[in-house]
Amino acid sequence: MTDLGITGADRLGVFEVRWITFAIALFAGLTMVTNVPFYSFKGVHMKRSVPFAVLVAIALGIAVVNIDPPTVIFGVFVAYSLSGYVIYGWRKFKGVQTSLISTSTDEPEERGLHK
Repeated sequence: MTDLGITGADRLGVFEVRWITFAIALFAGLTMVTNVPFYSFKGVHMKRSVPFAVLVAIALGIAVVNIDPPTVIFGVFVAYSLSGYVIYGWRKFKGVQTSLISTSTDEPEERGLHK
């Protein structure tokens, strides 16, 4: 916002920037204390060979980031932060039992949360 010369009292649409910033901070803070099912990338194995299309996609991703790094990386982080809630909604829609607050010690991914 500083690069664009925008201050807290300026308006973006119908809201002042300070309220938009407050909403982003509240969203980030609440997300940090919930059990939103974000993708962990633990299943990515780098030792296997990958198709050529994956290498082209990586090169295109680097090129897109080079267009405007702060804006593109912020957009990637925003998309990732929303992806956990999309996964949560999809699981709820499919009828899979899921909770944003840890309530069971029997589930493997929730072991150690109640000690």
